[in-house]
Amino acid sequence: MTMVFIDRGTVQDLDDIKGFPMADGDLLVVGFPKSGTSWLQVMITNLWDDWNTCGELHKVPSLHGRNAFEGHYYGYADCLALESPRLMKTHLPLELMPSAWPDHGKVVHITRNPKDVSISLFHELRHMQRTDPSAEVQVDDFDTHFERFLAGEVPWGPYPDSVLGWYEFDHPNLLKITYDVTLLASFRQIRPPEEPHAGEAHDGARS
Repeated sequence: MTMVFIDRGTVQDLDDIKGFPMADGDLLVVGFPKSGTSWLQVMITNLWDDWNTCGELHKVPSLHGRNAFEGHYYGYADCLALESPRLMKTHLPLELMPSAWPDHGKVVHITRNPKDVSISLFHELRHMQRTDPSAEVQVDDFDTHFERFLAGEVPWGPYPDSVLGWYEFDHPNLLKITYDVTLLASFRQIRPPEEPHAGEAHDGARS
C-alpha cells in the first residue's frame, strides 16, 4: 500500500472507513484536496435534493472526517447514521475506499491541474494555520510548500499517486471528470438572453 500523508487527528480510523456499508443508492464526490470537490458538491447537491442534503444537515458530510467540530463539520459518524441514498464527499485515494465499493454505490471523481491545486492548497493551509493552531500543518513560504507538495508531504499526498490510482481504474460506478473541462462547460451554459431580431417586439410590448 502506498503511504498516504494524513492528519490522524482529523481523519477517521482507516479500518472503519474500509468497513463503511456503501449502499447502491449512495454517491461519493471524491478528489484530491483543492481539486474542486466543494464546487462539484454544490452543483450535485442542487440536483440531489435542493440543499436539504442528508436530512437536516444542510451540508455534505465527509466520509473520512472525525466529528470534531459539531455543528460546523460533519464526518464519518454522520455518514454512518444517515439512511441511503446518501450524498457524501472524501479525499480518499482509491486504495483506501470502502471495500463495498465499487460493487455498491457510485463515485464522481474530479481532477485539477496540479499547479492550481498546489497554489490553492498553500492558501488553504495558511488559513488553517492561522485559525487552528492545533492543526498538523507545515506552512512557510510558497517555495518550501511547493517542495513539500512535490515530495508528497502535504495532506493526502502524494498527489500523483492519488490521481493516477483513480485515472487507471475503470468501472461503471465511477465517473471521472476534470475541473477545467467541467468549469468551461458550465460557463458555456451561461449565456445572455438573445436580443429580439429587428422588427420583432417582446411579448410584453405587444398590445
